[in-house]
Amino acid sequence: MTNSFSITPWVTHDQMVIQMFGQTETCVEIRPNRQDSNRGLVDGKFRIEYKNATGTVAVQGSDFGQDTLQSAAVEATAGANGGLLEENVCIERGPHYLSVCWDSPNDGQVWTGGACGAYCEYHDDYKQDEATVPIDMYGNYTVPCGKHDVVTFDGSNSLDNVLTSTVETQRVNALVFEDRCDADTFVALDGQILNIQGDLTGPLEFVINSSAYAPTDVVLEFYNDPEAPWTPQVVLFEEITELSPEDENDNGKYRMFAFSKHGNSYVCYKGCESSDAPGALSECYDASIAQASSTEVFYGVEDDTITGGSNNYINSGLGDDTFTGAADSFDIYEDHGGNDSITGGTLDDLFISRGGGEIIEGKGDNGD
Repeated sequence: MTNSFSITPWVTHDQMVIQMFGQTETCVEIRPNRQDSNRGLVDGKFRIEYKNATGTVAVQGSDFGQDTLQSAAVEATAGANGGLLEENVCIERGPHYLSVCWDSPNDGQVWTGGACGAYCEYHDDYKQDEATVPIDMYGNYTVPCGKHDVVTFDGSNSLDNVLTSTVETQRVNALVFEDRCDADTFVALDGQILNIQGDLTGPLEFVINSSAYAPTDVVLEFYNDPEAPWTPQVVLFEEITELSPEDENDNGKYRMFAFSKHGNSYVCYKGCESSDAPGALSECYDASIAQASSTEVFYGVEDDTITGGSNNYINSGLGDDTFTGAADSFDIYEDHGGNDSITGGTLDDLFISRGGGEIIEGKGDNGD
């Protein structure tokens, strides 16, 4: 189940201890016989221990039902006070945080953690912070981007002084992600900019302290145009909040992710993941390179159904797409991610698979 997991059922003072010193492969279920019945995770009678960068952390009943930058209090279950205590829950230890999620098979609500703030509460495991990461003369922190690097960055402004009336400029100005950055990254932004210089091959999840940004402040910069390598496609704070499926101050309902691959760049809200279905991308802001030619068609991260024609160049983006080539048309179809189903037309179409996982049926040379 995990690389280091143990349960001490009952110890001194009648307290259950759940220790999670490694990542879980499946979530750990807590099943009281009845909700709100002084069973399961009962305030004062349990603690969940896990290790982070500073040592061992103990999560107790008083830590639940709190609104933080990472999550909002769960308030719509049958547990104590409508929250997660004394309720059916599942506990998961991921690379960035510990999540405790409502997990009630009787109600058909079986959540697995991950990007599911509506039914989960999160407890952080920051590995880097704004006060200590190395920066250059411009205040930029270049994120480690190796395949096995895990970055969990706490951007809380280390220079802000609560005794002053103004907010001091943060120490780290921007987090720089070099081209083909393959790190697994979670960032809590508090005035910083995400500077993405090309492709992201690893996941990038982030949350935003909305009080740290004015509407026209830049939150993300995508450098993905080879013809103008020093000109970014920028995403403003107001563009993210206008897109939000929920109130921009509520990080509890959805989680935010950034994607960038071969000129296609998006900021997306992702909803809950259950044991039956993966979390869907809810709303996405398109920060891709603008294209002037009408024969060049670009798609996003959703699952699209695409038909070729008029000798087009078609960039399918990152979804699980279905493409059908048109008769008497030479199309160039380029995929950048997802598992696509591709059927060629009657001429010699060109298919470029950059993500792998495609099923291709060729019908060139008049269908032969």
